[in-house]
Amino acid sequence: MKNKKGDIESSIFVYVVVAILVLIAVILIITYFNKSGTSAMEFIKNIFKFGSG
Repeated sequence: MKNKKGDIESSIFVYVVVAILVLIAVILIITYFNKSGTSAMEFIKNIFKFGSG
């Protein structure tokens, strides 16, 4: 079965859609934390701070 010229393989299409959704989620999270006064970098640092009281 030959692929038509210009068709996107379904598995690649799924990865592209997931990547776009993740990008939108990251942008929304960053804008939320910038508006709430907590910087995104501080939030990320707090996530990776394990057991250091």
